[in-house]
Order: sequence, then structure tokens, then C-alpha cells
Amino acid sequence: MPCKSKRQLIVNNTFKLDTHPVQATSVNDEQTRKKHELDVAVGKARIGVSRINILEIANELRFGTYNDRPQNSSEVNKMITLFEKHGWQWYKESNALAIVIEPSHLCPGQKLDGNWSEPESLEEVKFVDRKPLILAYGQYHVAALKKMAQTLINEEAMLEKWMARIKAMKDPSNDSVAEHKERRTCLAAVKGELQDLGNWAVVLYDKVARLHIQNWIWMRKDIQPQMWRRWVIYDADNLLDVIDGGKAGLGSHLSQNQILHIYAEMQEEELVLKLRDFYDVYLEEGEEAALELI
Repeated sequence: MPCKSKRQLIVNNTFKLDTHPVQATSVNDEQTRKKHELDVAVGKARIGVSRINILEIANELRFGTYNDRPQNSSEVNKMITLFEKHGWQWYKESNALAIVIEPSHLCPGQKLDGNWSEPESLEEVKFVDRKPLILAYGQYHVAALKKMAQTLINEEAMLEKWMARIKAMKDPSNDSVAEHKERRTCLAAVKGELQDLGNWAVVLYDKVARLHIQNWIWMRKDIQPQMWRRWVIYDADNLLDVIDGGKAGLGSHLSQNQILHIYAEMQEEELVLKLRDFYDVYLEEGEEAALELI
């Protein structure tokens, strides 16, 4: 039997390259979808926008209900440096505090529909009692403002002391009179800063609002595994307190939904931050602990 030639043993390849243009396929970004659903749900629990005076309000501002991360003093100092560089911009939506409250604790008849582009339209919100206010986020804003306020209060006391000393003189010199005038100008500026520093925008959320949960399921459309169809099921018996749901509720989502500030340090600012951190540790833990930072 004659041997077959090598050419006769070659099997023709029946596979062909797919040269059609590549079409975009839908990507199932589950995390993004869930976050969007939570954003929508939180938005439905929003009561309105207003402002409070952080330094004068009788109610305690309480953090940690939905976010129990400990406060970092170095981050507080960064926030202070940010305020000093760009101003505290209390009226911006991205800087607003989130208060979770039952509507019954708000005085009736208030306008809570201020406009972010018109700071004067943000009226001070009034409460019917002095119960603590639960805040979902903003602890660093509040801590930074209170620390800045304390610095201004100390400066105010020092200026008043200097002015009192000059005022007690029987026959002050021309230099003392000029100094007294300069101190008065500085005192007026400090008092003005303190007056403006306390105002801060807030977004009010309904603590007891209840909404239907959307349960999402994915079902096979046919035998092809890549073909799926999404269905939305509304379960009327499955209700959730929109905000007050502990770590599993939307309060947790709201507390993590704050816009993060972008902060770039210059060399001078970095030095100021280190000095502030050093001073804080020195006051709280003593000289030996502070020297360890060097």
C-alpha cells in the first residue's frame, strides 16, 4: 500500500477569526448599582436644608451613632489649615453637616428650602427641645471650628487684658494710646470672626421615614448563560427605617457618603501642621511624649 503524502495528511482548519467590529457589553457593576440605590433612598428621607450656630447651639452635637471611627487630632489640624487657606465656606453643600432627626423635634412652620448659591436663604433651624442632635458626619469640621474658636477666645481675652492695663494708666503716653487703638481694631476683628465662625449649613434627614425596599433578582432569560434579565420586586411587607437602621441601615451609608477634601501640603503648611501636632501632644501627654514626634 503506497504511503500517503504529507500533503494528504494535513487537515483543513475550519475555525475562522471573528473580524466583526467589537461592540461594547454592559458591565454589571453591582457595587455602583447598590450605592446608587442607597443614595436615592437617603434622598427620599431628606427634610430640607438650613443652618445652625455650632458655638451657640444649646443642643449637644453627637457623633458616633452611625460612624464610630475615632477622631484623629492630626486630621483636625489639617482641616484648620484648610480653613485658614481657603476660608471655612460654611454655606457649601459639600461642607454641610448631616443631622438625623425626627420631624416632631423641629419647630413647625420653618422654611427649610434654602438655596446653596444664596447663603442668606439658609435660615437658622429651631428645635422644640434641647435633646442631643445626631450627626451622621462632619466631626472634623466641628472639631476644627471649635478649636479655632477657642484660639480666638484666648486671643480675645489677651487683647482685653492689654486694653484694661492701658486703660488703668493715669496718664497714658502717646505710644500707649496708639497701642490701645490698635488693640481695639484687632479685638473688633476677632469678635467678628467669632460671630461668623459658628454658622454652618446642615442637611436634615428624617430619622423615622419608612420606604419600600427594592429587592433585585437576576433570572435566566434562556439557556445561554450570558443572557440575563433583571427584574424589580417591591415587597410591601419588607419595610426599613431609612436612616435609623444601625450599621446595617442607611445611616451607615450616609455617614460614609461625605465628599472627601483634596489637600496638598506646601512645605510651610507641613511645618505648621507638625508644630500643631507637637503642641497638642505636649498639652495632652507631656513633654516626653511630644519629643518622640521629632
